[in-house]
Amino acid sequence: MNDTTELDRLQAAWAALDQRIDRLDVHLADATRGQHLHGLKRTLRPLGWGQTLQIIAGLLVIAVAVPVWQRYSGVPHVLAAALIMHAYGVAMIILGGLTLGRMAAVDFAAPVTELDRTVLAIETTYVRGSTALGLAWWLLWIPFAMVVFAHLGADFAVNVGVALWWWLGAGVLGLVGTWGFEHWARQRPGLYARLRRNMRGASLEAARRELARIESLERESPSPR
Repeated sequence: MNDTTELDRLQAAWAALDQRIDRLDVHLADATRGQHLHGLKRTLRPLGWGQTLQIIAGLLVIAVAVPVWQRYSGVPHVLAAALIMHAYGVAMIILGGLTLGRMAAVDFAAPVTELDRTVLAIETTYVRGSTALGLAWWLLWIPFAMVVFAHLGADFAVNVGVALWWWLGAGVLGLVGTWGFEHWARQRPGLYARLRRNMRGASLEAARRELARIESLERESPSPR
């Protein structure tokens, strides 16, 4: 009888110890997840700073363009160039604001699958926006030059003459070539994956790594009993 009682006591002690270890594992997993969530917030900050700077730059572009289209309203090509730059500044503000809005909507207490979807939405908005803003410069440098020269009191288009049409043609070819290269790269998953990493930038790449760590942790973490 004493042996049976002693065995019951040992089993109860082992069960209690096992429960304590399980609770400790859960607490440690929660603490580690919290560290990775903090890391996720930290990795996204540079992207937020960059989008804030983009909005400021957009305001500056508008500030440069507005006096030109007001002053040269009777010169069609200069007016068009200034309006194009004004629209570009507005686009910079809108796209930067959309990315910041998606970042502000991140719920860091959500499950990792939801976090992954949110970060993917941020990535999609950012990559599409930055790609559009960047590709525009194949042609946009020409109206930009017109606006700058207008501030200096000169007409860029008149001064460069027929070269302007060559530059416009080169810009169109550049756009077509870029589109063709992307289409070609999409047929090569390894190459396109590298391009995608470059397009998403260091901040989102680091966020992806933190999400992968959180996902791995949640797969391995014990469930509380």
